[in-house]
Amino acid sequence: MLTNRRLPVAAIALLAAGMLVAPSLVQADNPPPTRIAVINIVKVFASLNAKNKGDTELQTLSDKLDKQEKAKEDALTAARSLLQNGLNPTSQAYQDAQNDLMLKTVDLQAFKQYIQLKLEMEQRLKTLSIYHLINDTVATMCKQRGIALVLVTDDADFSDARS
Repeated sequence: MLTNRRLPVAAIALLAAGMLVAPSLVQADNPPPTRIAVINIVKVFASLNAKNKGDTELQTLSDKLDKQEKAKEDALTAARSLLQNGLNPTSQAYQDAQNDLMLKTVDLQAFKQYIQLKLEMEQRLKTLSIYHLINDTVATMCKQRGIALVLVTDDADFSDARS
């Protein structure tokens, strides 16, 4: 009778031990990476060609904003010209043109500040995007090659390196 009671307990214990050992058997088939690598971050950066793409996108945005700024400057010049050419300073049309000139002036000043902030923000976002791209590329390479630790340099001298 005592053996009949021990059999289920032993079976449960054996099953639990199997569950604990099974993950280590799976890990034995896929051992953790043990290699160390040194990468030249400048070469990784250059090989991704991400800077050229980011610079092109920023230049396109800058050109678009410059065109909008030029249109606002032209509208301001036209408003100034209208105010200076032939309107009676005491007329309602003159006052309306003067108000329009002030609004266009303030709009242009605000737009110039917007351009500066927009380009700075986009440049930061591009830099962050490139940073993530480099990290993802290095991580993928390390995973494929079984590399556990990566040391980063920007000017590696491997003339005395041995393996």
